[in-house]
Amino acid sequence: MNSDQSRHLGNLALRLIQVCIESGVRWDDAVIACGVASKALAMHASRSGEGTKAECMARMHGQLTNGIEQTASVMHAWF
Repeated sequence: MNSDQSRHLGNLALRLIQVCIESGVRWDDAVIACGVASKALAMHASRSGEGTKAECMARMHGQLTNGIEQTASVMHAWF
């Protein structure tokens, strides 16, 4: 990932965090919503021809794991 991608992802994550906080939902419920949104994005990607449903779901799971492992330390700088 290059620095522009990293900056875009950081900005997107920050906006998502702000929306979750402003919504008033509990943090753990917001995490569920993020999982549901991730699944919907993977299904959309599949319908758009980016792979089979199974391939897109597998990539979604991998990307979520990647985000969990990397983004948390990066996001600490934002708070």
